[in-house]
Amino acid sequence: GFKVAAGFLPMLGVQPALGRGFTEDDAQPGRDTVVILTDGFWRRYFSADPDIVGQSVDVDGTACTIVGVLGPSFTIFHVLNREVELFRPHVLTPTDREQSIGLYAKLRPNVSIDAARAQLAAAYAGLPIPNHLWTAGLRPLSTTFAANARPTLIALEWAVALVLLIACANIANLLLAVSASRRKELAVRHALGATRWRIARDLAGETIVLTIAGAAGATLLATWTVAVLNSTVSFLDVNRLHPFQVDGWVLAFTIGLALIVTLFFGVLPARAAARIDVVDALKDLTHGVTVGISNRHLRHALIIGELALSIVLTASALALTRSAVALQVLPRGLAIDGVMTAQVTLNDPRYLDTGRLVHTTSSMLDRLAAAPAVADAALVNYPPLALIRVGVPVSIEGHPPPTDLPLGARYWVVTPNYFRTLRIPMLAGRDFTAADDAKGAGVAIVSETFARRFWNSADVVGRRVETLFPQSAAFWVPRARRGPLTIVGVAGDVREDGLRDAAGLPQLYLPYAQNPTIVATLVARTRGGPAEAAAPAIREAARGADAQAPVSYEMSLDAVIGETFARPRVMAWLVGTFAVLALGLSAIGVYGVMTYLATARAREIGIRIALGATLGDIVWLIVGHAIALTGAAAALGILLAPMALRLLGGVLFGIGSGRSRRALRIRLVSLTRINESAFDEALQPVECLVPLRRDRLQLPARVREPLLFQLPDALAPLLLAAHEAGVFHHAQVLGDRLTRDVEAVGESRDRHRTVVAEARDQAQPGLVAQRRKHRRRSDERRVRLPGATRCSQDTSRSASSVSSIHPRSPRTPWRAARAGCDRSPIR
Repeated sequence: GFKVAAGFLPMLGVQPALGRGFTEDDAQPGRDTVVILTDGFWRRYFSADPDIVGQSVDVDGTACTIVGVLGPSFTIFHVLNREVELFRPHVLTPTDREQSIGLYAKLRPNVSIDAARAQLAAAYAGLPIPNHLWTAGLRPLSTTFAANARPTLIALEWAVALVLLIACANIANLLLAVSASRRKELAVRHALGATRWRIARDLAGETIVLTIAGAAGATLLATWTVAVLNSTVSFLDVNRLHPFQVDGWVLAFTIGLALIVTLFFGVLPARAAARIDVVDALKDLTHGVTVGISNRHLRHALIIGELALSIVLTASALALTRSAVALQVLPRGLAIDGVMTAQVTLNDPRYLDTGRLVHTTSSMLDRLAAAPAVADAALVNYPPLALIRVGVPVSIEGHPPPTDLPLGARYWVVTPNYFRTLRIPMLAGRDFTAADDAKGAGVAIVSETFARRFWNSADVVGRRVETLFPQSAAFWVPRARRGPLTIVGVAGDVREDGLRDAAGLPQLYLPYAQNPTIVATLVARTRGGPAEAAAPAIREAARGADAQAPVSYEMSLDAVIGETFARPRVMAWLVGTFAVLALGLSAIGVYGVMTYLATARAREIGIRIALGATLGDIVWLIVGHAIALTGAAAALGILLAPMALRLLGGVLFGIGSGRSRRALRIRLVSLTRINESAFDEALQPVECLVPLRRDRLQLPARVREPLLFQLPDALAPLLLAAHEAGVFHHAQVLGDRLTRDVEAVGESRDRHRTVVAEARDQAQPGLVAQRRKHRRRSDERRVRLPGATRCSQDTSRSASSVSSIHPRSPRTPWRAARAGCDRSPIR
C-alpha cells in the first residue's frame, strides 16, 4: 500500500464509495491506524462485504481500522504491474528523514508548467539538504502515464488505421461491383427522368444503412474485445488510468468515423453511376462480358492496395514477434531454469536493529538451503531481470567526479552463494563469504562491463569504489556502510533489458551482511524439478524464521522475465491479431471481386467452352487474374514494409543488423508466396465445411471428365463457389445454345454444297459434248492451214520441255508452245 496525505484523494476528485476519506486528525502520530481499501482488494479478500467499514485488519503487524473503500474506477497506482491495495495516512514529523516521497500538486488556474517547475526548483534549492545528488522535477501526470505507452499506442493506432483502410477498400469494391451490376437499372431510372444527383443520393443512403449495421456490429464486438484486453493486457504493458471500456466517447468516435468513411467511400459508386452511358446500358452491348469495365482499374487498384497494406502489417507483426522472441531467448549471463523467487518484507519496528534483520534473513537462508527440493539458495534485494531497476551514484578510484551528473551503476545486495545459485560466472577474484559481515572490511564485486568502462581492464581486484547512497529510511535504500569498498571479484555481465543495455551497463554487487535491506527476495534452485517445487520450501523457511513475515510475489525466474518483457510480447500479439484480420479481409475482398467477375463473364465463359476451352483454361482465366493482382500487391508490400519497420525501429530488438535484415527479407519473400496463395488458403475452411463433390458441377461431359483427373485440390473451393453462384450453369446454357447455332450453320452449309454438286453433275454431259465439238473444229482448222505439221511438232516439243520446268502450271505449256510457233506469213 501507499501512505498519502489527507488531502491527496480530494485533490484528485476521488471520494470513497463506502465510508469516508482521511482527515487531518488521521495524519497525527498515534492516530494513523486507519486504512482505505481499493475496490479490487475489497472484492478479492472481503467478498465485497458492504459492512466492511469499521472492521479491523492487520497491516505490517499493526491493527488498523477500515474507514473507507474506493470505487472501481480509481486505478491510478500500480507497483510492479500490481494494483495498490490500500492506503494509510502519511504522518510527517520534523525528525523524519524519509526521502522516498512523491509529491502531487494541482496547479492554480493560469499557471504554466514551466513557471511551477521554476518555483519548485528554487524552493528545493533552499532546503537544508546535506547533499544535492537528488533534484526536484515537475511533470504532468498525463505525460507520466503516456510516456511509456506512447510506442505501443502508436503501433496500435497504425495497425488499426491499416485494417480500417483495408476494410474500406473492400466496401468500396463491393459498392462498385453492385453499381456495375445495376447499370441497366440505373440507366432506366436515368432515362425516366431521375437526375444523377438523385441516383447518387439513393446509393449513398444504401451505403449509410450498411455503415450503421457495421458500426452496430463493431460496437458489440468491441464490448467483447475489451473484456479480453483487460484480462490479458496489464496496466504496465499499456499505461492507463482506467480499464479498457466502451463508453460514450468511444461510441461517438465510432459513429463519426463511420459517417466519414461513408461520405468518402460512398463517392466512388456514386461517381461510377453518374458516368453510365444510358444508350449502351439499355442496349446491353457488353452482354455481361465487360460489365463495369470502366471501373476495373479502380477495383484492381483497391485490391492491390489492400493486399499491400496487409503485407506491410504482417511484416510488422513478424518483426515484432521476432523481436519479442529474441528478447525472451536472449543470453542473459545466468541460468534461469528451475529458479524460484519470493519476496519477503521485514518492515516490523523490530528490524530497525540491523543485527536482528541480518540474523533473521540468515535463518531463512539456512532453513531454505536445508530443504530437500532445494539445491542452492541465496538472497538478493531484487531479483535480476525484474521490472524494478535500482541504481546508485558511485565514486571511482582514479576518476575525478564529473561536474554535471555523478557516475552511476546498477546494484544488487546479495548473500554468499548468490552467483552459484544463478550460475553467474566469476571471471576473477572470489565470491562473498561469511567473513564479509558488519565487522569485516567493506568489499564489493563488479561486472566485467563495470571494470572495463572505468579501468579499461578486467583485472581490477584490489581497486576501490565508493557508493553514495542517501541517508534515508526508504525500504529500497540499503543501510549501507560508508567509505571506500575494495573490489574482491569480477562477475560476468547480466544482460537485463536487451534494448537499453545492449552495450552493457555497469553492475555492482554488495554483501547483504554489510548493506541489509528490509525488502529481500529469496532465490532457490531446485534439484532438477520445476521451479514451483521450491515454493513451499520458501514459505516454510520464511515463516519458520518469522511467523509474521509476509511472503509475496512468488514467481519463477522465467515468469519474472516474461513479466519484464511482456510489453513487446503484448505488442506483437496485438499487431499480429490485426495482421491476421487484415489478411482475412484481403482474402475476402479478392474472393468477392473474383466471384463477381466470374459471374459477370458467364457469357464469355460459355463461348470459350463452346469453342473448345477446357476447364483448366477457364480456371486459369479467373485465378490467373487474381494471382497477377496478388503478385503486384506483394511487390508493392515488400517495397513499403521496410518503411514501416523503420518507424518501429525504437521498439524492435535484433532487427538492425545486416544478417537480421536478410533474415527478415527472406521472411518477406515467404510472405509474398503466402499472399499469392492467400486466395486459396482463405477458402480452406469452405473446403473443409463443404467438401467438393465434383459430380455436382453440371458441366458438359467433355469438360467434366478432365475435371475428375486434372483439377488441383487448391482450386476446388473456387470452382464450388463459382458453381454455387451459377457461373457454370449459365455457361453451359450459353455454350449449348451457341453449339446448336454452329451446328445449324454447318448443316445449312452442307445442304448448299450438295445442291451445287448435284447441279454440276446434271450439267456435266452437255459441257463435255460442247468441249469435244469445239476441239474437233480446232483440229480441222489446223489441218487445212500450211505449216500446221511443223507447228504441231514444235508445240509438242515446247510443251514437254516447259512442262518439266513448271509441272504445276497446266496452262503454261500451251502459252509457251503458242509463243514458239512459226508465225511467218502464209504464202
